[in-house]
Amino acid sequence: KVLEQNFYEKYKLEIFLHKVDADTFFKNISRFASKDEPTLLRLAKDLARFFSERLNKKALKQLSNHKLKNDLGSNKLFESILADKVGEDKARQMFGIIAGIYDMRNGDAHIAGSKISDAIKLAEVDDDQSYLRQGQQLIDNLAKSIYFIIRELFDE
Repeated sequence: KVLEQNFYEKYKLEIFLHKVDADTFFKNISRFASKDEPTLLRLAKDLARFFSERLNKKALKQLSNHKLKNDLGSNKLFESILADKVGEDKARQMFGIIAGIYDMRNGDAHIAGSKISDAIKLAEVDDDQSYLRQGQQLIDNLAKSIYFIIRELFDE
């Protein structure tokens, strides 16, 4: 909500295409949903639906100065807007977790085990921990990324 509000106040554009139903969100987004690899990947899919898949690509494209903005997805467009303010390296670091979660979202059906491992590492999840702890890390890391994005884009 803080990201949505600040984004609208600064740019007069909606960052997300639709609102999140809080009941559904809290039912699906929980560390307790992660019991094994398939449920961890399902949690990543729910987190991607919550963030990346709701991003308003049209609004982000309006704000992006990236030379290839017409070819970029929503996450990369948002990263490019952040990069204009904090630099490409810092923006890439802040969006790494989001990119990892996005890559994990198709893991249960579409990508091989090594790619899942790469995505989990990119999301900064310690795969030596229990799946419950990995689920908690996944949620916490997304929240941390959103927090840093808010701080960098909107704190003067």
